[in-house]
Amino acid sequence: MNQEHVDVEKIEKVETGETVETAEKVETGSGTSGKELQKLKRVELLELLLEQTRENEALKHELEEKNKIIDELNAKLENRKIELENAGSIAEASLKLNGVYEAIEKAGEQYLENLQMLCEKEEYLVSKKEEEIERKCAMLLRATRERCDLMKEETKKYCEEVEASVRIQREKWL
Repeated sequence: MNQEHVDVEKIEKVETGETVETAEKVETGSGTSGKELQKLKRVELLELLLEQTRENEALKHELEEKNKIIDELNAKLENRKIELENAGSIAEASLKLNGVYEAIEKAGEQYLENLQMLCEKEEYLVSKKEEEIERKCAMLLRATRERCDLMKEETKKYCEEVEASVRIQREKWL
């Protein structure tokens, strides 16, 4: 089909005549001027009008097809936006999970630090107890040695007294 474009601003027809009385600014792609259109008969003008109507319908159909394609592309774009939003939501969820993991890790570290502090405190208390026990053992040992030394002296003295008594008695018997 020959693609002609007709821009008609104003055409007035005479009901009974075969030609158009006035036409202002009529352009066609085939180079037909407004004066040439004035010379055309009514049938020819109707054929031109019919051809332009068919072209207009074809263009409307093409526009509808393109609008359908645009709608489909817009739907795909919207789906992509939703996917990106969901991906953003997944990323946010991942970050939140990372936050949870970080919180768990911090809690674990705090737990280990508390255990370490408790161990250090227990070690300190144990060392204090050991020192106290060693001090008490040293005192008991000293006291025991003193008593042993005292008992030794007493035993020595007793032995000396017994020995002296035996000597006296032996001298008496002899």
